[in-house]
This record gives sequence, structure tokens and C-alpha cells, in this order.
Amino acid sequence: MGQIFSDQKNDQLLVYSIDSLLENFNPESKPIMKKLHFFKLMCILDIRLKKQGIDIKYPSYCYKFGYYSETKLLETIIPNFRNQYEVKEFIMLPHSAKNNYNIESRDKSIIDRAVRYLCEDFRYQNEYGLKAKKASYNLNSPYQFNTLFQEYISAVESKSTLFRSRKKQLEFFLNKLLFKFPEKDFEELIDIYLEWDDTTRLILDCIPETEKRQQLLIETLMNIFWDIYSKGVRIKYNQNIPPKIVEEWKASYKKEFSGFYEKINDVKNEINLNS
Repeated sequence: MGQIFSDQKNDQLLVYSIDSLLENFNPESKPIMKKLHFFKLMCILDIRLKKQGIDIKYPSYCYKFGYYSETKLLETIIPNFRNQYEVKEFIMLPHSAKNNYNIESRDKSIIDRAVRYLCEDFRYQNEYGLKAKKASYNLNSPYQFNTLFQEYISAVESKSTLFRSRKKQLEFFLNKLLFKFPEKDFEELIDIYLEWDDTTRLILDCIPETEKRQQLLIETLMNIFWDIYSKGVRIKYNQNIPPKIVEEWKASYKKEFSGFYEKINDVKNEINLNS
């Protein structure tokens, strides 16, 4: 398996878990596992191992569509991860000699077994990446609001509806979201959320769905709010992230507020100019 970069037990548990996954999922080390899919599979493996008493200290955070990680986060634990494992957009086991890992045989056995089960669930499956994404999300989603918002996104992007009108369909989701917004955890976002909700309803009331502007403005607002809300979730739900990075997230999150209102006003002006 791949090169050992640290003598710390948790670091080696993480490296061994990564190497075991890559060796079993892709034994010929071909460019078939994209980074996004790798990160999702590792999130699932991490959860399954925790249930068996093993914490590999996998760095990850909850964002728009479930838990995710990044190369730069892995490199805070495994230096030179990018050069060792990445080949363009793919993750592959390094073509280097196998090394001994300073971990207990019991832990190694549990990891290998969990990896085998993970491979049975996803390897050779059509669209395994999409299935891994859904499985990871179902295991990790912190709020029902997140799930409902993804359904809202699908409704906004869909060209068909089971409702009498597109307006009725989107109002149905807006009403459900209103009752599920986690206001106790995001008091700083309540006004922003209500502003987004009100402005979206204003678009539905003032601009006919036959006009392309309606779709454009609704999507614009949707993306603006989803971005800032997801950044708030990322701060509250993360693990094994260096404190410096979390502080950078907090600073960026606060800066988003003023920009949000400016963008909302731009949308309102667009409505008033053309209504």
C-alpha cells in the first residue's frame, strides 16, 4: 500500500483506510475514481468505522449536499497527498512498495472488512458515484431543511410539475421550508432567510412564469441563499478541521451578509423595473 507519512496512530489509521479502499476498489490503479466520489466513499467508510469503535480522524465538513472533504484538508494530516494520490481529477493508489503500518491487527481487520463491504455496495455499480453521494447524504444530513431545500432546487430546475401551476408548486415547497428552517441554530440568518423567502414569492406574484426572467431571478436568489446557508452549516458541522481554517470560514461567512442584501436589492430593482 501507499507511503506512510506520520508515526501518529490516528494518521496511520487514516492512511491505511485510504490505501485499503483504493487497493480494494481499484486494484489495478486505473484512473476510474474521481476525487468527488473518493471523498464521498471515505465519508461513508468513516461513519461505518466509528460505529465499530475506530476513529480515523477523517477531516470533513457538511456543505450543500452532505459531508465532503478536500485535498488541502487531507494534506494537513497526510503531507504531499496531492502528489502521491492524485492524477488529474482522479484518486489512485501510489505505485510504490507496500509498507508496514503501525496499527493494531484488530483495527486493521475491522478496516479491511468495512472496506470490503463498502466495495460490495458500490464497486461495479452503475453511477456508483451518485449512489455514494446519496448514501453519504442520508447518513449525515443534519437538518430536514437541507433535504427539503434540495427538493426545492429540483423543483426550480424542473420543466414539469404535478401542480396546477409552477407558482403553486414552488409555493408548496416555500411553505414547507418556512416551518423547517433551523432558526435556533441560525439566528443570524433568520432575517436573511425571510428576505429570500419574501423576494422569491414577490417574483412569483409579479412576473409571469411564461417569462424567462422569472426562472432566472428565482434561480439567482436560490443560489445566493443556498451558498450562504451552506457556509453557516459548514461552520457548525465539521470534524478534524484545523482551527485556523474554521476561523477563515467564520470570517468569510460574516462578509457574505452585506453582499447578500446588495444582491437582494438588485433582484428587487429588476422586479420593479419590469413589473
